[in-house]
Amino acid sequence: MASSSFALLIAALSDGEKRSSFPQSGERSREVRSPSPRLLPMNQALLIDLTGRQTPWPTVAVDLWRTCLGRASGEDEYWTHTPPRQGDPLLRTVLGKRLSLDPEHLVITAGVRSTAIPLGRASADAVVEQPTFVAIPRILRGMGARVIYADWEQIASIPRDGKRPRAIWITSPARNPDGASISAALAVTLAQCAHAGDLVVQNEVYRWYAPRAARIKGAFLVGSMSKIAGSGTRLGWVWHPAFSQIAETEMIALSPPGPWQRAWAYFIEQGGLDLLMHPVIRSAVLAKEAFLTAISDCGRRFTVPVSEGPSLILHLERTRSEETLAGRLREAGLLVGLGRHFHVPTPAIRLCFTGISTDEAVLAAARLYETSPELVINPVAC
Repeated sequence: MASSSFALLIAALSDGEKRSSFPQSGERSREVRSPSPRLLPMNQALLIDLTGRQTPWPTVAVDLWRTCLGRASGEDEYWTHTPPRQGDPLLRTVLGKRLSLDPEHLVITAGVRSTAIPLGRASADAVVEQPTFVAIPRILRGMGARVIYADWEQIASIPRDGKRPRAIWITSPARNPDGASISAALAVTLAQCAHAGDLVVQNEVYRWYAPRAARIKGAFLVGSMSKIAGSGTRLGWVWHPAFSQIAETEMIALSPPGPWQRAWAYFIEQGGLDLLMHPVIRSAVLAKEAFLTAISDCGRRFTVPVSEGPSLILHLERTRSEETLAGRLREAGLLVGLGRHFHVPTPAIRLCFTGISTDEAVLAAARLYETSPELVINPVAC
């Protein structure tokens, strides 16, 4: 049964084309475009990277960026004056408009991680979601906070110690590594925590994938350019009326250079982010959809994990080794992340679909199915 179904999947790689519609937030497209066979050599020469490869910018975006950077670097004020502590006024204005946030309370930073520095220093405890991006709890712990891991549903019930404020770190929408997003009800619960004095952080770095997702009232809203423009951008922000006071001693150190900020302001103002949405955000969503459709058609029927954004967690049987499976997949021409790198409590692998095509995604599904019988993807009876 399994080998026959796998053969059918491989045969499907050379099928004709089916068109797909771009899925909206929280929805799955009904159809996925099948790949062209000439793009899919069935050998190990094609190494498919599912660890989160950065998508190259289109030429039109590169040209616009060069123009904006040249314009900003030629303005004398940024070489003779220190930027305002909150960041470049034009950048805060255009970002506020793009993010539907009041620019008065926007602070420009070097990225999401830099936000954890003052918040960790100000907190006795830091309750961090599980799973999570492991760099954040390391920073919070390094700044003196006691880190407590918890599932989203457990966070509000964890007692406070009554000393300094408590930080709560949430990534939503489209959390890395599992693509989860908080519900409207959980947003209300966490808003109550913020009202009670907790420093609730909503990391919105993946909001590009779900712009209308729920926000937590009273939270520190954190974001960056890294997931749409690349990790080397080193440009982020925090929105909250109290952040300037909490981070008073760190704000200048956390702030990117003035010409860099102004160049990004010009780039956003002239539509640069719109030039990146299709090749970066939309292509990742379509690749993930293609993978999920292909893997659900293999041998058995599978329910698809509900998730947004570019990432996905696939669980292993509890007695299996992440490292062993990742090694086998690499030999099969597939690079994946380990669940333990994201504090996933049970054995798992993490897949990220940025920087790959739908053709590569379908081929990745075939390789994964053939190599990984121990994967548990919520099987249901045929």
